[in-house]
Amino acid sequence: MKKLPSNYQVEQYGIKFRMAKEEDSEFILSLRTDKKLAKFVHETDDDVEHQKEWIRRYKMREIAGKEYYFVALFNDILCGTVRITDIDFDKKTCGSGSLFCVPTVPENIAPLITIIQRSIEFDVLGMESEFFDVRILNNKVNRFHKMFGAELIRSSDIDNFYVIHKETFLQSRDTMLKFLI
Repeated sequence: MKKLPSNYQVEQYGIKFRMAKEEDSEFILSLRTDKKLAKFVHETDDDVEHQKEWIRRYKMREIAGKEYYFVALFNDILCGTVRITDIDFDKKTCGSGSLFCVPTVPENIAPLITIIQRSIEFDVLGMESEFFDVRILNNKVNRFHKMFGAELIRSSDIDNFYVIHKETFLQSRDTMLKFLI
């Protein structure tokens, strides 16, 4: 089992990842409560103190190696978030979510954040599979994940549920990067 230290950082493709901190609460809320950005996610309370408390609870999951919440910076400016969730080192599986990007960043930033996130999952943490869901009506994101090789495993009334395996990601990463950088 390889846990990430609380000061873990990585920089790839001009994007820097670092662990989310309590001080990021206002930024995170600005993304999660933006009507356009949050169209396809669970509604979030816009109380900064509640967000800070959520991050304090999250930090316990981070210390336990169960979840990692990253903020992304592009040109040293906060530009997005993403989470690796439900980490199971025995089964070598995890989940992901909370991918948000500020609307002013170039279009390739969100896909590059996904590539960095999956590189951490598969190359650093040693996961073999990532499970995630996407709202059915979020056509652009569903299309992206299918192009990346994600397998649709089931659907509910509102969500598509996917899995992507390490081998599939590794095979498609270089091809995707050719289009993105």
